[in-house]
Amino acid sequence: MIRIYKYFKAVFLVAGIILLILGLVIGANFKYNTSEVTFTPFEISAGKTASYGNYADYNQTGVVIRGTILQPQEPIYSNGLRPAVFFFHGMFARKEFHYHYAIELARAGFVVIMPDHGGMGDSVGTFKLGWDIIPLVETVIDHLPVLNTTYNLKINKTQVGSTGHSYGGISTTFAGIYRPYNESEGIGVSACASIWTWSNLTETMEYMIGDYGTAAWDLLYLTNMEHVLGDQYVDNILSSIEARNAIDKVNGTKGNFLPPNWLLITSWDDGLVLPEWQMEIMAEACFDESNPSISSNTYYNYIKSNMTYANNFTWNNSGSFENGSMRKIFLPRGTYGFPQGHLTEGFLVPPLVMILDWFGDAFNWNVSDTITRIESDIYDLGATIPFWPAPVQNLIFEMYLGPILIINGLVLMILPLISYIARGRRRDDEYQLAQFRFPKGTTFSWKETLAFTGIFAGVYLISFAPSIYLSSFIKYVIPYIVADALLATGIFRSIIGGVLLIPLLWVLFDRYGQNYKDIGLDLNKKKLIRGAMVGILVPLIFFGLWDFLNVFTVFPTMLPMPSPTMGYWGFVLVLVFVFITAMIEEIYLRGLIQTKLEAKIQESNRLDNRRLKKWIAYFIMVLLSLGVNTLGISSAIFFAVGPNALYGNIFGLNFGALFFIIGLSFYLIPSILNPYIYQRTRSVWACAIFNMIMLGFLFTCRLGLGITTF
Repeated sequence: MIRIYKYFKAVFLVAGIILLILGLVIGANFKYNTSEVTFTPFEISAGKTASYGNYADYNQTGVVIRGTILQPQEPIYSNGLRPAVFFFHGMFARKEFHYHYAIELARAGFVVIMPDHGGMGDSVGTFKLGWDIIPLVETVIDHLPVLNTTYNLKINKTQVGSTGHSYGGISTTFAGIYRPYNESEGIGVSACASIWTWSNLTETMEYMIGDYGTAAWDLLYLTNMEHVLGDQYVDNILSSIEARNAIDKVNGTKGNFLPPNWLLITSWDDGLVLPEWQMEIMAEACFDESNPSISSNTYYNYIKSNMTYANNFTWNNSGSFENGSMRKIFLPRGTYGFPQGHLTEGFLVPPLVMILDWFGDAFNWNVSDTITRIESDIYDLGATIPFWPAPVQNLIFEMYLGPILIINGLVLMILPLISYIARGRRRDDEYQLAQFRFPKGTTFSWKETLAFTGIFAGVYLISFAPSIYLSSFIKYVIPYIVADALLATGIFRSIIGGVLLIPLLWVLFDRYGQNYKDIGLDLNKKKLIRGAMVGILVPLIFFGLWDFLNVFTVFPTMLPMPSPTMGYWGFVLVLVFVFITAMIEEIYLRGLIQTKLEAKIQESNRLDNRRLKKWIAYFIMVLLSLGVNTLGISSAIFFAVGPNALYGNIFGLNFGALFFIIGLSFYLIPSILNPYIYQRTRSVWACAIFNMIMLGFLFTCRLGLGITTF
């Protein structure tokens, strides 16, 4: 039993200053290792109107594309020439996101051309979605001869590739379809590697290729499973067959696809477990002629032992790649630290190694030394933690940790100021909670708080399996997308977790019920359970929110343990949040009982006269929640994208609106269901601001570390 310290506000202020200083130091010291590579800026004026098959005309004029050319300080030539690769970045990003990939490609001898999309990074123009990107992609590729001559790059025009992540993956696909290498013009790309582009790419390719013409290129399509359970796997695998048929239909070339051996993971220790019947369905649905001899070892070990992919698969009778072949490799999310957040997919080592090997094979270029060096830099962080090279790990943490520490440092510094604003002339003992001070003599039990945290963590981890089975069964009566959404957003887990925790409510009643009666509150078991359910379900909903933020990233609902990509540190951070919440709940309840700060029945009438003031306070708090979270989100996007990214900040506002809804539920539901605790305006201030700070802190940390959905 300990006494609560008196300097609560000072702690927040000092913590904020420390975070601010750390963020400034980390941000100021971030840099890439560029000792072996030269960087040359370039600029292209784009003005092109084009028509694409059955698609409408698109006009992208007045756009200035700026970018960087990377090449090794000591160029490597073959017959006096060298291969080149265009690298397109993702949406709401900029070329710097993928400098580490480009640096490794350049160190392997490639000339890497990295443009910023219009309206992003250093480029000028209006960012547009969809087909409007095609003229820009064509413009950049068409300017290759000019760049080659201007900067004396000595590029082999027959060995030009394209790669990119997310929106850059879409750009890469467009480059392969609309600018394949044309021998008479000496312009175009002959090999492509698309990293995590959109989920319906294969269908779109079928239309585009059918309408426009042949695709004379090799495509390495690194993708993921967009759905989670049952027949959804089959849908995705069938889509690979559709893509193969699309290629076959145009030029008669047979595309081979990796069979889903990576799904044959057979124990909890190995991560994801799938029922045998799902395995059989997928095996029947897959085209598996590429290598039927692959054993059923785990995907991770398989990847580790077959890092040079092109040399281990036979794509035609001669054992080499040929124009028109397509290779689609599914990389499952959330297993073996593979990747994961859509943003971090553009950071990780396995795609980098695959890209190097792909272009090395396509252009007959030796990349083995580079791959060996990358593998030698890899170190083991644990059995299920991804193997990351130190430069990539530093990149992820240092690029975003600085700005996010700055943001949250400022937020924590603002907290004491809000406390002073909330201070009124009312009796000090009546509003101590609002001033972030607890009643004199208030104590709490470490043992009980730790026990609550442990039970909560256990329920969270245990509830994942029932939520998956619930989703599987409910798909028989509701649409798949609805069931997946309920699973992904954590609603199933919240419901099951709440049911599992119901026995604890009876314990709570036995512990606090008599005390409530002693201070004049007529609370029966039903009322107490109703209030306690709120106290338990709100944190579970918070975890549901965490799951929601992982829908396109880790999908922790699929894992028996916290996902490596969420980060074990991230799960610990969440448990710290739960512990603090449990501690404050413990303090609050004890203070409520010991000092009788709860509103007595005779005081409720007086509070009714202040209802308008109370709702004004609610409104202000909601605006604060919206503002702080929007600040964190839009600022992180701003740091990532650059000053041209107005759209990115609007995107941040949309997420702020999401937190508006979530924040409203945090503040209003407890006050409605348990008004005896949440009835004082200033107490509401305290509780709401605390929730707002914790949500903003956790979300912006998560965003800043690059583990987000966009």
